[in-house]
Amino acid sequence: MSFLRKWGVLGLWLFIFTLLCYMTLWQTLSKKDSRTLLSFPEHAAASEPAGELVSGFKLEQSIDDGLVSDAISSSPYDGGVCADVLLANYYDRVNTGVFSLTLRINNVDKVVLSSAGLVANNAYHRFCFDGLKKSDLLHKKLVIVLQGVDSPPGQAVTAWLDGSSAGAFQHGNALGKSLIFSILVMEPNRYWGSEILLIVLCGLSGVFIFLPLNGKESHR
Repeated sequence: MSFLRKWGVLGLWLFIFTLLCYMTLWQTLSKKDSRTLLSFPEHAAASEPAGELVSGFKLEQSIDDGLVSDAISSSPYDGGVCADVLLANYYDRVNTGVFSLTLRINNVDKVVLSSAGLVANNAYHRFCFDGLKKSDLLHKKLVIVLQGVDSPPGQAVTAWLDGSSAGAFQHGNALGKSLIFSILVMEPNRYWGSEILLIVLCGLSGVFIFLPLNGKESHR
């Protein structure tokens, strides 16, 4: 019985250790760090909502390509691109439907759809663009387009505007205000080596715990 118990404990340890390794490696390789390339406006203050992002709503925000190019030059890693936009859901109201954020790069659109029900109140909502790299933005004309796709009135979210800056347009008219947003680049997890080392040390500790049990068993 002691023999079976010993190998049962070892088998259980190996199973748990293998599962832990798999979960940790998956999380480590999929996890990304974000580096902010550009926050606009620099000293943003949410002053008024843009209006509900209902079906047909469209707001465009031009971006100074010089600011983006300077920021790109200071970031060494050519990772994926995301945008954070300050949104609101009207005091945690239950909202439905779909809206979109488009990053227009020299008249080429990269579109991300999002559910209104996922938007937190007065918080930045992240949009990541598949296949888009930081270098794709260099020396390009950039425009952010926030658009209602399928949200009814009274159940749509909104975006905050800053009154101290400009660049926002609606129906071709300048609003004299700006969306509050950030452009980010995603970088590999910088701590993956430490996490893998911790798992290896954990596995070795299990081996050293098991060896004395094996030695005692062999001397009986």
